Amino acid sequence: MRWELRCPPSGREVNVWFDELPSEFVVGVGSPEPLIAASLTVSSCIVAISQWFPFNNCQAALIGGQFQADESGEFRVAWPVRFADDVSVSETRSGLTVGLPREFRTAVEQGLLAEQLHPSGVLTLTVWAHDQIGSSPLSFRTAAQSLLRLIKQRERDENSVQHGAWWVNPLKR
Repeated sequence: MRWELRCPPSGREVNVWFDELPSEFVVGVGSPEPLIAASLTVSSCIVAISQWFPFNNCQAALIGGQFQADESGEFRVAWPVRFADDVSVSETRSGLTVGLPREFRTAVEQGLLAEQLHPSGVLTLTVWAHDQIGSSPLSFRTAAQSLLRLIKQRERDENSVQHGAWWVNPLKR
């Protein structure tokens, strides 16, 4: 299921996918790496988020994948094996370039670590895209934090997505 959130007058555009991924932006991933101790139990899910702020520079990001819950007591992340720095220009789709720029990985980690509580399991991040000009570490940090909030959210229906309590506003950081 995909939801599109449009917020005038700011022009903010956010897309959320549950139980599906935007397949044109899928990349290969490596083995999961431990990130932090985990204490939450949540359901496994497939989720992605894209955000775009047309009136603000450096605010485009697309990130997503599958969270597989387990009882390990660790929150682990499987990162891409190939970063956008290694991607040819021909891998641009819908105005976005497939992949995560290498220098944004730290920002994604910061976004995932910004939450107080983490679910036990593996987050396999298979969906990545950025804008050559309109993406920044900030956009990926806030998108990663919003993604983790979506994973932790109990309700995964239109009302809970539209309510937007899971969303991290990069303009208020």
